[in-house]
Amino acid sequence: MILAAADYAEDERKEPPRELEIAFDWYHRRLPPRGGGSLDQPFALMRRLNAAYSVWCAMKAWHESRSMIGFVKSHPEEWRVVQMVLTLRKEWIPANNTRE
Repeated sequence: MILAAADYAEDERKEPPRELEIAFDWYHRRLPPRGGGSLDQPFALMRRLNAAYSVWCAMKAWHESRSMIGFVKSHPEEWRVVQMVLTLRKEWIPANNTRE
């Protein structure tokens, strides 16, 4: 799900993970995944939605950045997310030789 969210941030022609689609509905349209408000949502689901959305935001900002040094200095939290994604790609893709 993390790599799929990162991939979608870099190329919106790809399929976003379901958690990211739900997060978009929640954050942009104010449509909760389940009835009720924020406190009525399953905790595990909210963690997955937040993770997918955070990865998407960080990778989107990094991908659209014109200066890597400027991005690193002005977005330290997002840079940590980008580093995590790059590490996951490096470690995960060669081991499986494919990414879905």
